[in-house]
Amino acid sequence: KCAYIGMDAVLKNYEDRFVLCDGVQKLDEELMVFSAVPGRELWSGANDTLREKIGEDYPRDTFRHEQDLLVTENGKTALFAGCAHCGIVNILKSAGDVLGRAPDAVFAGFHLYNPSLGKSEPDELVDAVGEKLRGDKVAHYFTGHCTGKEAYERLKRKLRDRLGEMPAAVGLALELQDPKRGRIMAEITPMMKQYLEIKEQNKDSILFFRLGDFYEMFNEDAQLASRELDLTLTTRDRGKAAEDQTPMCGIPYHSSDAYIARLIAKGYKVAICEQTEDPALAKGLVKRDIIRVITPGTVIDSACLDDRRGNFLCGIFLDGQNAGAAFCDMTTGHTHVTAFSGDDRAEHLYNELSRFSPAEAVLSAGAYDNGELVEYLRDKLSCAVERGENRFELKACEKAIRAQFGEERFASLPRNNPAASLALGALLSYLHETQKTDLSYIKDLEYYEQGRFMELDLSARRNLELTETIRAKEKRGSLLWVLDKTKTAMGARNLRAWLTRPLRDVAAIERRLGAVEALTKNTVAREELILSLSGISDMERLIGRIAYGTAGGRDFASLRNSIERITEVKAQLTAFTTGRLHELDNELDTLTDVAQSIRDTLVDEPPFSVREGGFIRK
Repeated sequence: KCAYIGMDAVLKNYEDRFVLCDGVQKLDEELMVFSAVPGRELWSGANDTLREKIGEDYPRDTFRHEQDLLVTENGKTALFAGCAHCGIVNILKSAGDVLGRAPDAVFAGFHLYNPSLGKSEPDELVDAVGEKLRGDKVAHYFTGHCTGKEAYERLKRKLRDRLGEMPAAVGLALELQDPKRGRIMAEITPMMKQYLEIKEQNKDSILFFRLGDFYEMFNEDAQLASRELDLTLTTRDRGKAAEDQTPMCGIPYHSSDAYIARLIAKGYKVAICEQTEDPALAKGLVKRDIIRVITPGTVIDSACLDDRRGNFLCGIFLDGQNAGAAFCDMTTGHTHVTAFSGDDRAEHLYNELSRFSPAEAVLSAGAYDNGELVEYLRDKLSCAVERGENRFELKACEKAIRAQFGEERFASLPRNNPAASLALGALLSYLHETQKTDLSYIKDLEYYEQGRFMELDLSARRNLELTETIRAKEKRGSLLWVLDKTKTAMGARNLRAWLTRPLRDVAAIERRLGAVEALTKNTVAREELILSLSGISDMERLIGRIAYGTAGGRDFASLRNSIERITEVKAQLTAFTTGRLHELDNELDTLTDVAQSIRDTLVDEPPFSVREGGFIRK
């Protein structure tokens, strides 16, 4: 399908006339761009239309309607030369300069023997571009006064015949024009062209475009960010009229975390575009690319998160027979998946969603079309919603699960209900698309069946005030607030998970109660264990950031200090000779080799950012 940049005249109906439009006209369920003037015969009428729409007088002899260069998905190009007054030779020269070669096909809106040009044979056009262009690549799609539907159908046939496919997107217009005013814009710089190309691929995100020591935003992103982040809106086009200026704003890259946190908290997605080569070694424009898309469900930066609760991304599959839900906390790598079938599948699905309260959900077509479900996610759970029906293909999902978790974990998923695999596979697809990095640390997969945990709907959870009060919506005054005396962020998240997922298995309940009893009976050992836990940082999320590649020098130092405390924790567990606490004593690895490796490699007080250097021992 055809995307659109700039101004063009589109065949708005099947009459023998052209009108100026501010975009692409939808015809016969396909988007097709037409050039403004197919030949000298219609020039006068088109100029009158332009004058009427623009409100300004463009003399016939000086007005130039520019050409468009279309790029298809397989990289082929088609040049639309819309106006005989521009001259096909000059048009091909411009296209050759941009492409570095001749277009794959040329569709000229006039006779190749137009009297205003003289005789223009294909060979003469070849000379203009400097390389051989076969004559059968040049086509003119208007002859005489042939306009309307016949011309439209002819052009479609020629596109398919010459390119083998319909255009997928407009790569660029050689000279862009303002669609609202028809005024030729100033020449776009290579940097701005690079920005627009990257932005086109990330339309639903605010693009943080790295320029030196700043992340810059332009156009609509700049206006949105300036409003949400209280930034000053400025422009580089101070010499132009206000309507022709490109708005922009920026933030220092080293302090971007706080700004990103504010945008994520408001439900926006942020695409981080970094320089992918050393500017000192670059020839010409520095290459840039998206290194990560930060969304409410994939954020791992501590500034954006509550360290005492999980942050879950959810995959949801729903159809007429089955329902499945997968939940992944990227900060720790823990992943949970379940599935339901039968008439009450939606009710069970709602209960699981209220249990995990995900920050973001990727929905199948059936789930997204369920207005009640989408409303529940957005309004009741404050969950960002993504439509991802193309991700829910069973073979692709199963392949992704095997690659991420291995055959043994994949075998734990039910064969009689594909909803679990579909929900989990779609979640993994979204993660890999947005994170663009190695996610091998996400390997902890738990499949649980209906009945393992007590199901509570959202109303019951709120009325019981398990994790927050009904009125104030805060932790203080809730059951969790009464019970939470944990000394680490990991313990706090675990306690919250236990409260929101009450056990139903008697043996599991007895094991947990036995550990509680042992702690209450041995006051001295309990107090010593509390002291040993007090200096341990959030190792789960530290390891997640290290594996992801976003950790700083101080994160490694914090991990080293925490590991060194494990030996003391293990020493206190020796006081318990039976039950779950004794099992933990036997299972606990003190990781002394890891601590020693960090100690030998890093200085005692490393800088905050690895970019500052000076954190490796000499």
